[in-house]
Amino acid sequence: MDIVFHYSEIGLKGDNRRFFEEKLMENIKSCIDGDFYRHFKRISGRLVMTLTQEGEENRAGIKESLKRIFGLAGFSFSRETKQEIEDIEKSAVDILKERDFETFKIFTRRSNKNFTLTSPEINKAVGGFVAESLDKKVDLENPDVTFFIEIVDDKAFVYTEKISGPGGLPVDVSGHGLVLLSGGIDSPVAAWQMMKRGMKTSFIHFYSYLNHEKEALEKVKKIASILNGYQNKSILYLVPFKEIQKSILEQETKDCCLICKRTMLKIALEIAQKQHINALITGDSLGQVASQTIENMGVIDQAANVSVLRPLIGFDKEETIKKAKEIGTYDISVIPTGFYCQMFLPKHPRTKGNLKQVEKTEQGLINENMISAAIRNSETVKIGY
Repeated sequence: MDIVFHYSEIGLKGDNRRFFEEKLMENIKSCIDGDFYRHFKRISGRLVMTLTQEGEENRAGIKESLKRIFGLAGFSFSRETKQEIEDIEKSAVDILKERDFETFKIFTRRSNKNFTLTSPEINKAVGGFVAESLDKKVDLENPDVTFFIEIVDDKAFVYTEKISGPGGLPVDVSGHGLVLLSGGIDSPVAAWQMMKRGMKTSFIHFYSYLNHEKEALEKVKKIASILNGYQNKSILYLVPFKEIQKSILEQETKDCCLICKRTMLKIALEIAQKQHINALITGDSLGQVASQTIENMGVIDQAANVSVLRPLIGFDKEETIKKAKEIGTYDISVIPTGFYCQMFLPKHPRTKGNLKQVEKTEQGLINENMISAAIRNSETVKIGY
């Protein structure tokens, strides 16, 4: 048995396509045990992996893992046949006689234009043979089953199921980002969106809880583990933040949220630079809360000298919730957590911060020793290693 992998966006990469193909192959290998396949190669705009007997026996698990590989438009478990119409017809009958159906359709994609028959001619020949051999009817509009044929190089691949992949680009072709993972709904979706665009992500969580700290941190680790399923290996930095928050909140300033977020960026930036990470990523959505106005995001960004990416900037909350449910983080994200700052937030936070005023207030509250202590007391969690 083979797995035929298809991609879409990678096919537009021109002279760089091989680089993207090889990264996609590397990511696929990382989620499939080496004992599960014998060969894996590029072939005419697609990738083909030949499974071992052990791999065939683990087909269900392989299928679920592959659904999370960015860069894949789709994939199919297929049978390789000789590039002869008689062999293709025989394979079609062998495969379809195991299926429960009354109507069918043949769909052929012919990459090798030297094959003697055109795609419509192949459809007609194989369709007629199946109809006569199995006493079934052809239905081109609404068939019970579709039988796919791919004529590629000197081979033919046949199968009955196309499994959708997540699309996008292979993880680790677009740099490395550090996600400010809050434990809420938005930031995991932001991480997922950047992975889909080929960015490898690490995670940083600033914790400051009223109680049940251990349980709250386990929640964040679970979210990071789910996201890790889309990139195989991840690092999560857990940074204690309560003492810094106390210092800020004691001043009862309307800029407390801006100063907190700026301080988080400063800490994240130091860690990112040490790890050669290219960007910081947040789950901000324009206008969702006071700190996410265009003015306030501008003030916050001035705390970092790297790109601050906000992949959810144009999302509304319902769009984010829908995606969180799709990727499996929603049910964990909505588990309530008692954040320390919730008791002290101003009733009317500033929506249009002034950078000079914020920096002036900040200087009296935050110093390098506090930032260094937070980094020094942080915990590094390796996931998937």
